[in-house]
Amino acid sequence: TRQQEWMKEFLLQAIRKHEKRLDAIKVDVLVKQEEVNAHTTERRVKKRLDINISARLTATSEDITFRDSFFVSPLSYS
Repeated sequence: TRQQEWMKEFLLQAIRKHEKRLDAIKVDVLVKQEEVNAHTTERRVKKRLDINISARLTATSEDITFRDSFFVSPLSYS
């Protein structure tokens, strides 16, 4: 979607600006719907944002990966 592309581009620009130690940066953003059980019999569906960043350390050519996910409606950290 357009929002996913905007988030990918925004993250990529921020990493390039603030992390001079990295090159070959690749950012993937995926929005999923996930069913969540909230300690009750009621089931809820939330949107989850998955972020995957892979890059290479310039000094050592070591590959690195960062993965995280957030629930974005309502916002909570997973």
